[in-house]
Amino acid sequence: MDGSVVKFFVATFALSWLLWMPLMLWLRRSGRLGTRASESPLAGLPFMVGVSWFLGASAPSIVAIALAAHEGGWDTVRSLLSRLLEVDIGIEWNLVAWIGPMAVGLAAVAFFVQSGGKGVRLAVKRLPLAAVALLAAIPFGPLGEELGWRGYALPRLLDGRGGIAAALIVGVLWTVWHLPLVWAPMGTTISGSPVTVKAAGRYLVEVTATSVIMTWLFVNTGGSLWIAVGFHAAWNAGMHRFLFEPFEDATAKGSSEWVAALLILVAVVLVAWPGMGWHAG
Repeated sequence: MDGSVVKFFVATFALSWLLWMPLMLWLRRSGRLGTRASESPLAGLPFMVGVSWFLGASAPSIVAIALAAHEGGWDTVRSLLSRLLEVDIGIEWNLVAWIGPMAVGLAAVAFFVQSGGKGVRLAVKRLPLAAVALLAAIPFGPLGEELGWRGYALPRLLDGRGGIAAALIVGVLWTVWHLPLVWAPMGTTISGSPVTVKAAGRYLVEVTATSVIMTWLFVNTGGSLWIAVGFHAAWNAGMHRFLFEPFEDATAKGSSEWVAALLILVAVVLVAWPGMGWHAG
C-alpha cells in the first residue's frame, strides 16, 4: 500500500478518535454510552463537545487537505476541492447518486409491508421535508469524509489494483473508523442497539457494500466527488422515511433490514455482472 495512503489512514483514525473522546466521556457520565437512542439522544450536549464531535467526523477531509497541501501546495488542494464541483457527468449518474438511495428505501418499505409489516401510507406532500433532510445531511458526514475516503485514498488505492479490491479496502477501514460511534446513541446504523458480533458483522458488510457501490460510481464518473457526496448524503438522510405516515420504530427497524439486504444485493450485482465499467474513466 502506498505510503501516503498509510499516512492518511493513520492520521485520520488518530485525529477522529482523539476528537471523539470528549463525546464518549460525556455519554458515559450522562449514562447514555451504549444505551438505546431516544428522541433527543444528545439533549444537553455541551457546545464544545459537539464541535469536537463534528471535527472528528470531518477528520478524513481535514487530513486529506493537509496531506494534499504538503505534497503539492495550493494547486494540489485546489485540484482536490474542484472535484466537488464536477457536476456535468450526465443526468443518469446524478439520479443514481442523489435519488437512488431513496428509491432503495422506498422498495425496502414496500417489501417490509408485503412481508407482513405494519402498513404505512405514502405522503407525497412531505417530499419537501425529504429534500430538506438531504441538504441538511451534506455537511454532517459527506463533506467531512468524502475528500478523504474517495478524494484522497481511493485514487491511490486504485493505482495498481482493481476497483473491487480498492473498494473492499476502503469499506473495511471505513467501518472500523466508525467503531467508537457504535456505542453512541447515534452515528451508525447500529448505534443505540446492543453491540453484538452479529450486529457488527452486518454493519461491516453493509458499509463495505456501500463502498463497492460508491467506488463503482466514482470510477464511472471519472472520479467525481460531487457524486460521492450526493450518494453519501442521500444515504445518510434516509429520505424515504419522510414519505410515509406513520413511520414508527417497528417500521424503521423492519425496513432497515430490507434496506441492508437490497444494498448488499446491488453491490453483489455490480461485482458479478460483466461489463459494469470497473475500469472505466
